[in-house]
Amino acid sequence: MMKYYLKVLKNYANFKGRARRTEYWDFWFTNQIIFYIIIIIIIIGKVNTDNPILLVFYLIIAFYGLGIIIPLLSVAVRRLHDIGKSGWMLLVGLIPLIGAVWLLILMCTEGDKGNNKYGSDPKQEDDINNYINLKKMNRRLLAYFLLDTSGSMNGEPIQALNNGFNGLINMLRTDPQAIDSLHISVITFDRETKNIIPLVDLASFQPVEIKCPSSGPTHTGEALKMVCELVNKEIIKGTATQKGDWKPLLFIFTDGKPSDLQKYREYIPKVKALDFGVIVGCAAGPKAEISFLKELTDDVVKLDTTDSNTLTTFFKWVSSSIEMGNKSQGTGEKATLPPPPTELNIVV
Repeated sequence: MMKYYLKVLKNYANFKGRARRTEYWDFWFTNQIIFYIIIIIIIIGKVNTDNPILLVFYLIIAFYGLGIIIPLLSVAVRRLHDIGKSGWMLLVGLIPLIGAVWLLILMCTEGDKGNNKYGSDPKQEDDINNYINLKKMNRRLLAYFLLDTSGSMNGEPIQALNNGFNGLINMLRTDPQAIDSLHISVITFDRETKNIIPLVDLASFQPVEIKCPSSGPTHTGEALKMVCELVNKEIIKGTATQKGDWKPLLFIFTDGKPSDLQKYREYIPKVKALDFGVIVGCAAGPKAEISFLKELTDDVVKLDTTDSNTLTTFFKWVSSSIEMGNKSQGTGEKATLPPPPTELNIVV
């Protein structure tokens, strides 16, 4: 009740927009309660005209009554707007007896669904805000994907990467726990590093075609730098009143080796300091260098080829890894990876 009471006071003299029934009636009933409480205190205290306390309560009632007139009128006007009526309809209340009944009916009438000429639907806005607040209360699992889009990925490999990654999203959407908590961010790296899909919850994820140039270097170090910046900015840390996000997950896919090796090695300790729940490296194709990924993480997968079937199998395994990571969160232990299929080789 106090939520809408305070909302009306914040919109003290706002005669524009709309107010739903709950907002109007909560404000009206709260005012009645306040007035009755003051009157009851006066009666119980048995104060009289000689008692200065009586004057204090009279002043409280007088000032409060005067101060509440404007917000009471403004919320009534917005309530009429909610049913598509002009605020001038308040004058109907001046008609003896019939006017009061008519106005009561108008104030109890459900508002227009969707937008009307006076503004957006306040009920829909409240529903959206409640949903957003509920989502904020849920602990998130953030998964960052670093995908190599250098020139060597041009042609069939980049198409296979698109198919495999889209298949991963479809598989994850069948997991209710992932739908509730998983948020995904995608970073591509070639001569440029781009956050092509900023952090978004799984339900709202929209596929984007992953592209690569015909040639160019592999700036893996720049990708590590970007993921450090994003995690530091996006992770919600726990407080005394709210639990923070789960430990994030990091998946890095490459078919070569870092062209910016110095920066790559500069950012390895910084990535490790972020305390990821798991870091998985994937070296795909015959030219992929395993040793550099091993500097970053102990969990490295080797793919012999970058064809569609192999990458689809890899992303199925990634889906299983995320599901297991989701279930292991809260135990305080590092996420355990599922056994890989025969097409994937875990590098020890």
